[in-house]
Amino acid sequence: MLRWMQAKGRFPSVFVLRRYLKIVAEACAALNLMDEPLETAVRRDLPFALELLPMEFPPLMTLTLWVTGGSRADTPSALDSATGIETS
Repeated sequence: MLRWMQAKGRFPSVFVLRRYLKIVAEACAALNLMDEPLETAVRRDLPFALELLPMEFPPLMTLTLWVTGGSRADTPSALDSATGIETS
């Protein structure tokens, strides 16, 4: 999901980041990586991309809770109603 958001040029929603971080934290704890420096952890073969975790955030008022269609030109009307996949 973070790779998709990056490809779209959009910052992930709060709920997406929250879920992704919970998955990453649980996996890193299970793999005993919590004390490993990020620089070395990103070189490991992990089932997630640590390098996609944002280190800088946009202003708080611009963050969204949900993943939406994006700009007004990319509203849900541009999505297939059955699948939710972009039609354009």
